[in-house]
Amino acid sequence: VLTGCGLRHRVDRDLVETIPPEDKLALFDAENDVLIAKDEREAALTDKEDAERSVEDAERDVSSIRKRADAERDPRLKKLLSVWADRKIEWREAEVDLCKARRDAADEVLMAARARYERTKAQIVKERVPRKATDIDLKDFTEQVKDRESDAADARKDVDKARAERDKKRAAYDVTSRQLQQLSGGAYG
Repeated sequence: VLTGCGLRHRVDRDLVETIPPEDKLALFDAENDVLIAKDEREAALTDKEDAERSVEDAERDVSSIRKRADAERDPRLKKLLSVWADRKIEWREAEVDLCKARRDAADEVLMAARARYERTKAQIVKERVPRKATDIDLKDFTEQVKDRESDAADARKDVDKARAERDKKRAAYDVTSRQLQQLSGGAYG
């Protein structure tokens, strides 16, 4: 989906090809921003895969924790082991949610970078070969960038919310872990 689609206003690459490289320096910078955004998207995808594996690992751990809880005689310890297991899964799932939000934000940042790239192409073509750029309206490209940057800013807010939720669930897990260590004399937690 993000391999070039999704932008209303684009400049035909053939129009840019006729311009000498020394006149396209701004285009190289804009292209670099697209490459950086692609790298961030790939990193977010990799982190999401790692987080999903962590959930699977936690689910296996929780299975053995629940078996230990079932065998536990102290009802307080039994209950705390169960809470600890639940919180471990919740924390790991919140990590996956954060990675998904990061991926979505990276998608939006990538689209904003592509919009800036197209605007830069439009500016260069308008300046260097104006007779071929009569149907290019820079206002359209600027509005497209504004829209995409707004979407990216909204997505970053979603990342902040997901991070706060993950941190909250991690803190709850840590508190339960410490309580479990205390109650079990260090045997659990």
